[in-house]
Amino acid sequence: MGMYTELVLACEIKRDVPEEVLSLLRFLCGGLERPPRPADEDLPAHPLFHTSRWESVLNAGSFYFPGAPYSRLITSEATGQARLTVRSNLKNYGSEIEYFVQWLAPYSTSEGFVGYYRYEEAARPTLIFFHNGRARIETARGSDSPDDWLYLDETLLDLDEFLAEDDDDEDEEEDGDGV
Repeated sequence: MGMYTELVLACEIKRDVPEEVLSLLRFLCGGLERPPRPADEDLPAHPLFHTSRWESVLNAGSFYFPGAPYSRLITSEATGQARLTVRSNLKNYGSEIEYFVQWLAPYSTSEGFVGYYRYEEAARPTLIFFHNGRARIETARGSDSPDDWLYLDETLLDLDEFLAEDDDDEDEEEDGDGV
């Protein structure tokens, strides 16, 4: 069977990225627009392309994580800006995810937090950041005790309070002098 790792990532791709990189990203995303697999001699000289699962890093899925796998590279006709969106999970035995993120970072214009990956049995995800063309990771921190968690129903207004405040705002606008 094996253990799975989920990858969720979104970033914008540089406008001047070589067509070979865009074609390779399209191949990795899979789907109907998938171009043919590049020949081995045409692959980049990066450790990712020497792993056993590099071809499925962006289009693999299992039943171990909720939701469906989804990976897509979309290029805006108006701006020419390409955007990559990924949700995938695979057996990451060869560090395919880490190598993919390292390979992708120099081609991205996105800075800061771009996603996460999470091992099936891990309590916390590993956060992914891009900075100056490099990838950085760190494990998310927090408490495992539900007593320390911040629950939204304890911090947000309930619906009745929200509607009452909304009504109060409308009453103030109606009572105003129209300025």
